[in-house]
Amino acid sequence: MGRTIVNSAMRTLNMEPEISVFKSRAGTFTLEAYFGKVRMAGFTGTLIANLEAGNMWLAEAEKTAVKRENAQNGAMKIILSSVNYRSAMLMTITALTYIPSVNLDADMVKGRFGEPVEKITLNDNSERWLYPDKGLLVAINKNGKEVFEYVRPADFEKIAQPLARE
Repeated sequence: MGRTIVNSAMRTLNMEPEISVFKSRAGTFTLEAYFGKVRMAGFTGTLIANLEAGNMWLAEAEKTAVKRENAQNGAMKIILSSVNYRSAMLMTITALTYIPSVNLDADMVKGRFGEPVEKITLNDNSERWLYPDKGLLVAINKNGKEVFEYVRPADFEKIAQPLARE
């Protein structure tokens, strides 16, 4: 991560991603490559890559969008023009989100990654397990799917910092 571009990931996974810009209600942009269902570490799950894009590129992508759709979380999904799509294929992956198709219990996660450095309890059903040395944050959900967020270990604070405010 931090060096791999989308095009390389596409060749490795043998699947072309859907790449879109998302604009939050607050006006912040993210650029994501949605690979869909992939098989990793013996599990099938959904893989989404966050991409590094400058503000000028994101603003241009919004202006030249082919289509806009409302996303489930209230954000605006911006469908890229073919020119911007090709440009995004050369952008660096900064983070990965992996959502296994099957529910994993806490013991399975602990068996695979070890004891987390820190556990943050959000409510009775949800915890965040932090593995800064691995660049991994795991959302443990008793009533839903687990979510794995990967970044370079040097960038771990970027995904852990919002938890300090919750």
